[in-house]
Amino acid sequence: MLAIHWGWDSEQHYHGRLTGVPFSHVVRSFPLVASIADCPNPVESLSVRTQVLQAGEDFDRVRLYLSDQGHCLDQVDSVTWHLHPTFDDPDAPGWSGAAGFPITLVAWGMFDLTATVRMGGRKVEIPGQAVW
Repeated sequence: MLAIHWGWDSEQHYHGRLTGVPFSHVVRSFPLVASIADCPNPVESLSVRTQVLQAGEDFDRVRLYLSDQGHCLDQVDSVTWHLHPTFDDPDAPGWSGAAGFPITLVAWGMFDLTATVRMGGRKVEIPGQAVW
């Protein structure tokens, strides 16, 4: 009987190997297996957060990102932020190279927004507010 041992290394890469197999036969890029069952209700699990990066006299530089209370964020493929219509680009894609698919913008005041989250073939709208 063979078994697979897998886990993360210090650089957060997945690795796995069969027991009894030399370490030189390590399986690289072992895929993380997640199912929709891990995230039954993304609207309840995901929420919009605002972080002030730089406070200004008239305008502030803020970062919007998604926060996760469960296991949903690991399954997100992309996020499109739908901002107030007064922004130059009110439908801005979130940066996929960082946790929470953030965007940075210069703004004043608070406003309602929506994040369209695509995950595993489904599309979910996460309502929120930019508040700081």
